[in-house]
Amino acid sequence: MDQAERNLEERRDGNLKKSLMMSPLLWGSAMTIAFYVMCMVWRVIRVSLFPDVPVEQDLLIRYFCSHPLEYATTALFFLGMAVLLTKAIRLKKERKSLKADIIEEQELQALGSDVSRAEWIERAVRSHAIRRGHSHFTQRLSEICNFIRGKKSGQGIEDQLKYLADVASDRLHGSYALVRTITWAVPILGFLGTVIGITLAIANLNLSEDQLGASLDSAVAGLAVAFDTTALALSLSIFLVFGTFAVERVEQQILDQIEEFCFERIVPLFPHAVASFSPLADAELKAAEQLLSQTESLIGRQTQLWQDALEVLRDRWTKTLSDQQLQLNDSLKDGIKSTLTDHSSQLSDIRQEILGGYQAVSRELAASVSEAGKKQQEQVQVLGQQLTTAVDGFAVKVNSWQDDIRRATDKSGENLDQLKEQSQILLKIVGEEENLGRLQERLNDNLQSLQAAETFEETLNTLSAAVQLMSKRVMSKAA
Repeated sequence: MDQAERNLEERRDGNLKKSLMMSPLLWGSAMTIAFYVMCMVWRVIRVSLFPDVPVEQDLLIRYFCSHPLEYATTALFFLGMAVLLTKAIRLKKERKSLKADIIEEQELQALGSDVSRAEWIERAVRSHAIRRGHSHFTQRLSEICNFIRGKKSGQGIEDQLKYLADVASDRLHGSYALVRTITWAVPILGFLGTVIGITLAIANLNLSEDQLGASLDSAVAGLAVAFDTTALALSLSIFLVFGTFAVERVEQQILDQIEEFCFERIVPLFPHAVASFSPLADAELKAAEQLLSQTESLIGRQTQLWQDALEVLRDRWTKTLSDQQLQLNDSLKDGIKSTLTDHSSQLSDIRQEILGGYQAVSRELAASVSEAGKKQQEQVQVLGQQLTTAVDGFAVKVNSWQDDIRRATDKSGENLDQLKEQSQILLKIVGEEENLGRLQERLNDNLQSLQAAETFEETLNTLSAAVQLMSKRVMSKAA
């Protein structure tokens, strides 16, 4: 007993040491320290090889060693990668454990009960775990054996395997919680560096004319911090995302292979014993059979009762419909007869009323027409008298118009005689105007002959007076 306890303690100590050695925190810290030691060595080598080139221009130094947030981002990245690497190492062990043939079907078939087979499988799994270590495969087999030993039978093993597969998938998803948190935190650190860098750039920027040029260098340096941290965080998060996807997919495939192995190799080792029933199961089966037979008879009886009730109801309904149809026919006949009688009497009354009204209207219309004829004759006589009076008055006016026309004609004759006299006078005036024209020509000739004489002005005045005198005479004759 003491030896077994010591072996158990030694096994626990060994497992503790293995868990410490495979701790992601330890390996992540170690990789971070190793990486920055390598950066320092590279910095020394670079300064010695290229002393003229500034150290800040080196990409490794710029993106990993320029700001405290870059150190934190790098440390988180290596921690996430350590988690993925430890899982990848365990997956290699899982594959080896799954390929090991620890189930011997012939030896297990020789065992009689399900419990003995489960105990044999548990011993084989324990010895395999001691040699190769614990894995998902050994854990799944141990859980199945515990289920069979606890139930004392292999019944329900398929449902238990499905339940264990769901639990394993949930455990797998939960085991990547740290990696998912790191994958979420790395870009957040990058954006935090962006905020800090922009804040530093704005704080160092001096807009005064004297210090604007000097403050631009510090502002640009702050912007460099902002964008460098973001670029580093996004790049590292991409590696983490794809690494997580690859490792998680491989581990899920291993769990699927374990589930297939259990259904193909373990389930056939525990067949259901359908022949052996307990007394309680026999009683339950008989009670169920009796319940089924009684239920069938009750259902048949109830169906027959329903059919009989429906037949009776159908007969009653048919009889009721026929009676209602006869009553409806009689009622319709009586109603139609009374309606037609009332309608004919009403039509005769209406016809008499219409005839009486038509006759009265005809008499009134004839009286109105005769009276209108009389009035029309009277109006025609009045219009004839008025027309005769108007014609007589028009004849008188026409006679007066004829007298006026005669007088106007006489006056027109007198005016024509006067016009003839005036036309003769005008002809005379025209003849005298021709004589005046010839006289003017002669005067012009005389003026040309008397241009050199000294009495030109006196002669001209005399001639002008003679012309005016003759003009006055002509005007007086014309008037």
